[in-house]
Amino acid sequence: MVNSITGVTTDTGDIVMSAASPLIIDDVVSSTGGGDITLAAEGGLASDDLTIDADITATGGAGSITLHAGDEVVVGSTQAVTISAASTGTVSINAGSDYNDGSVQAGNADGDVTLNNFAGNTVTSVDGAITINATDSITVAAMASVTSTNGSVSLSADSDMGGLASGNDSEVIGMSDGAFINAGTGDISLSATGDVTLGGLVTTSASATAVTVTSAAEIIDAGSADTDITATSGTVDLNAGTGIGISLSLIHISEPTRPRLI
Repeated sequence: MVNSITGVTTDTGDIVMSAASPLIIDDVVSSTGGGDITLAAEGGLASDDLTIDADITATGGAGSITLHAGDEVVVGSTQAVTISAASTGTVSINAGSDYNDGSVQAGNADGDVTLNNFAGNTVTSVDGAITINATDSITVAAMASVTSTNGSVSLSADSDMGGLASGNDSEVIGMSDGAFINAGTGDISLSATGDVTLGGLVTTSASATAVTVTSAAEIIDAGSADTDITATSGTVDLNAGTGIGISLSLIHISEPTRPRLI
């Protein structure tokens, strides 16, 4: 068990690191031979946080990156970082998820994921899916981004972690004005029991699920820096319990066919 990582690089095999209390990544963690990377702050206490303050990269094959925190995952607390998987490698970020030495179980119900406000602070993939799950809320600051060339991007606040956890009610996805998610040709899905505030969503996917935004509360426009949703070929589904674009301003959609608003 470790509490602070000062840098690990391997060109063979996987990297697995865990701590039974807060884990801080403050130097590069890199797999250059196609191996997977797993980093975990284990436990279910409010102090069991994973802080990423250095780049995490999986290259040289289809290695995936998986992050677990019993409580909060913070991406870039002091500087911009890049979390990046090549080829079909996936990126999975899970807050409120206790890695438990590989037998994943429920963590803290108040687990947040935060991408802080530094230019170039990004989570990215090529062909692999990006999933960000939190038992509480997800925040993407104005200068942060989530991008993929061809992989799907999914954000879920108040997530049950595949049935392992029970989050709190009315948890939000908050994208600041200027924040963006670009899935390339992949689909985008955002789901929350609270409000979903949109920065910019971009995809060229031609599927019937190109963009799906689901909120048990309201879908809100964060501001005017970007068109809220740009889907040049596929279908946009907006599903809100209490309203779409009511609190602040209208949701702006660039899409060739009529979006479904529910």
